Amino acid sequence: MTPARALSSLVLLAAFAVTGIGCKKGVGGECDLNKDCADKLVCLAEGPGPWKCMALDDAKERCASTKLCKNNGLCSVSSVAAASVGVCVAKSDEDCEGSKGCKNDGRCRRRENGDCGE
Repeated sequence: MTPARALSSLVLLAAFAVTGIGCKKGVGGECDLNKDCADKLVCLAEGPGPWKCMALDDAKERCASTKLCKNNGLCSVSSVAAASVGVCVAKSDEDCEGSKGCKNDGRCRRRENGDCGE
């Protein structure tokens, strides 16, 4: 390998390292979008951040165990699309029906925006 070729390879490798191109985060890695996470992982947005990559089943469990689920029916993970982030939402009337919002205020039906209403 010529010195010029070795140098260009080194520069290219450094560019990948600095920009993070080609590097997907594993479980527990910080993320902004689902596409930041390795295959079969989701970036779950909880609070102000930083958000973390986790397995979809773990994200589902996390949403189902939150106060937002118990109080407002936000018990399911919203999306696994690459250009989005996972958030806890109501995906069905069943999510809403088990909440305090349903029992106390009659918010027992899933609405199009992913929350519960009358």
